[in-house]
Amino acid sequence: MVMAFGTLLAGLLAGAAPRLLNAGHSAGDAEYDGFSRASEVRELSFSQRGTVGETVVRAGDTVKVGQELVRLEDSVQRAQVRLAAISAGDTSAVDQAEATLKFREEELRIVTEANQKSSASSPADLREAKFRRDISAIEAGNARTKAKSDQVLLEREQARLDEMRILSPIGGTVVVVSKRGGEGVTEGTPVVTIVSVDPLWVDVSVQIKAAATLKVGQLAIAEWEDIDGVPAMPGKILYIAPAADARQINIRVEVPNPNHIPGGLHGKVRFPPTGPGAGQGTGSAASGSKTQ
Repeated sequence: MVMAFGTLLAGLLAGAAPRLLNAGHSAGDAEYDGFSRASEVRELSFSQRGTVGETVVRAGDTVKVGQELVRLEDSVQRAQVRLAAISAGDTSAVDQAEATLKFREEELRIVTEANQKSSASSPADLREAKFRRDISAIEAGNARTKAKSDQVLLEREQARLDEMRILSPIGGTVVVVSKRGGEGVTEGTPVVTIVSVDPLWVDVSVQIKAAATLKVGQLAIAEWEDIDGVPAMPGKILYIAPAADARQINIRVEVPNPNHIPGGLHGKVRFPPTGPGAGQGTGSAASGSKTQ
């Protein structure tokens, strides 16, 4: 009987050995603690000193890409732009120079023909006509260069005016407004902070062997512990760290968040198995996320 029990025990251990060796090696077998955060955080500032003319938004406002948030007092710069626009739009110098050049070219043609047909014009007259034509060509070139320079100056002054406004580079929510109308600002000092929680980012640490079974773009399911009534949310692996830390690999999961559930929540993340035979498990996870 002892031998029979020993044989049975050996058989059980032999059958369990593969499971023991693989235990914890697949990320689909476990849940991982995670902490959500906004995927975009922008602290916006001016690149120059000045006085705030108007703050258009308040904390809590939802903004779109390109929406104006704050502008500096810009009356002087607007006048500079108008002055540059007048210079850039004035074509009289170019018109005069080109008209003079056309006259000198015609004058040279007449003197050249007269010199060829008769002695009505001397070589000195021909040289003088060529000289006047060449000078006119130079003056016309200078006038055209000045016109291009005026256009560049206009673009520069307009760029300076544009730098006196802060436009939102992302769609999101204003969380901090630190300067309002009449207050002075210095370059590089944050004036407005915007965050976007759609999508959310969740970073989790996964054992090295389990992380080896994962890949970027793979399905991930996040469930939150700090808020009730929110179903499990599907996402995808956005990033897998190239190096381990204390036998853990950092994995970043991106979770679409159209309902704008707040960031900063604790939760659990799992990675449904992929590959042959895993479709059923992934499907059940997805269906579970819809019914919870």
